[in-house]
Amino acid sequence: MKRIFISLVAILLLIAVVMSLTGYNLTIPVSKINNNRLNPLLPKVKPGERLQLFSNCDFSKDDWTAYIVIAPEDFDGLNPLMGKRICWKTNSRTLLAQMKKNWVFKYRENDDMATVNSSFYLIRDGHMVFESGIVLDKNNQGLQNLNYGWMQPVDGTAFVNVCRGFEKIYWPVVLF
Repeated sequence: MKRIFISLVAILLLIAVVMSLTGYNLTIPVSKINNNRLNPLLPKVKPGERLQLFSNCDFSKDDWTAYIVIAPEDFDGLNPLMGKRICWKTNSRTLLAQMKKNWVFKYRENDDMATVNSSFYLIRDGHMVFESGIVLDKNNQGLQNLNYGWMQPVDGTAFVNVCRGFEKIYWPVVLF
């Protein structure tokens, strides 16, 4: 019985390692979203204005981490500058500051992207404070969020360059 258990654990570990090396992790957002912590920081914007989404966030204070989770079905159309990994992460204050500065979006009220499979999460002190769909295709980039709808970056290259700075996660299971 003990050999069967050890063999089963070894097989599961091998599967997890292979999944991780090929870019497939299991990502589980376990932190409940706490909109009250970020909503006061979200900028008010009128249609036609540019939206600098994180302009009111002070990434030099507190413990901030951002995650990008790419859905496997998005790999085919994924921007070639991004590697084919499922989970990416950053807690670099420098990169978060670049995100704050360079993620400027065109805001059009009630815009909506039909299907967004991949996700972007922003965590502050262990609590999810922002969740959004993310598109990182070759020809189209942006965020889809309940508060703002579809947000297309003014500069798609700057948007992707910030995303490229995120670290690849190789752990087979990622909880955040």
